Amino acid sequence: MHSTSSNEVTSKDVKTSAANLFRRDSILMDSIRKHPVNTTPEKDLMDTPILTKNIRYNLFSFHNVTLSEPFSVDSALTKLFPGSYYKLWRNGSDSVVFEGWRCKSCTKLVEHGWESDDTVDIFPYPDSNETQIVDTLLFTCDGKRNIIMSFNTSEFQTDYIGCGRTTCAFLGLALFTEEGKKWILKAFTPAVGYYGMFQQVPKIELFRYSSGNVGCYIGNSYGSGGGPYFSDAYFFGVIGNTFKVVLEKDNVCRSNVPADAWDTYQQIDSTQFNKQFPDILFSTSGDYSKDGFDIYGGDDTSETPDAIKQLIRSSDTFDFDIKARYTFNGIKYKLAKQTVTTSPYKPMVDDSNFRAHW
Repeated sequence: MHSTSSNEVTSKDVKTSAANLFRRDSILMDSIRKHPVNTTPEKDLMDTPILTKNIRYNLFSFHNVTLSEPFSVDSALTKLFPGSYYKLWRNGSDSVVFEGWRCKSCTKLVEHGWESDDTVDIFPYPDSNETQIVDTLLFTCDGKRNIIMSFNTSEFQTDYIGCGRTTCAFLGLALFTEEGKKWILKAFTPAVGYYGMFQQVPKIELFRYSSGNVGCYIGNSYGSGGGPYFSDAYFFGVIGNTFKVVLEKDNVCRSNVPADAWDTYQQIDSTQFNKQFPDILFSTSGDYSKDGFDIYGGDDTSETPDAIKQLIRSSDTFDFDIKARYTFNGIKYKLAKQTVTTSPYKPMVDDSNFRAHW
């Protein structure tokens, strides 16, 4: 273990910070869950003809949306993606709520998936898009209640079974703020990027940049069955009335293995809390051994953090600590400073697979 300075962050710090910063409102969350547009799926998806309604305006152009109290996630979905609303059974067991739509006038977003730079998907899909709600996160900021919602858009499939480990989905984000007895849309981006596996985007986590600026982030993980999982981090912030990717950090963790793993924690530089986007400090700790890496995931070290790639060429075993500072340049966060320290390799004493917080 290494001693930590006042600017370093631990898992305990993260949990404590999250508990203090975000006050959950159980009464409102109950109302969100209890007020859907429809309550009981009546038909099976396989037996129902699906009509994808054409949206006549560009979803990337901001439009005013106001919802009444109590907040309804289904109403938000139908306002933001005004296609054909369905609540049906899928595969005879699970209910699914989604909007079926297409949009000839929408701006086209071209994104790469996991497989290669030659593999692309274009948002929106030309003939059929299926958008579902993923997360609805409530928080208090500047004395007002706010909700960030995330959405999963994929190509519509009647017999959907989620095949394709490297097939991602488009992540959409929306921010609502309570004003009086109304919920006002403050920011919306129908597709901020292409993430996840099996056509499912990752869960979002809230992240407070400053006293009046809250966004979110995801850990975008991938890996083969039974093998190691690698994760990249993407942080999203509200700029104007849209969500933007403000920070991308590769190789924040390697997990699902009993050794040769690492994890990353992050915190804001507390001395800059008056800035809209203060510096973000990252701490990555883990271990590396050439023999263990060969056993658990092959000898491909391309997915190791850049900071230790040079060390791997000269040493077969070591523990490592990486401290990195990222600074916002007005558009995105960029790496400003990075230090690496190493110590003797200490293999894990049990056989349980390491699970990272990403």
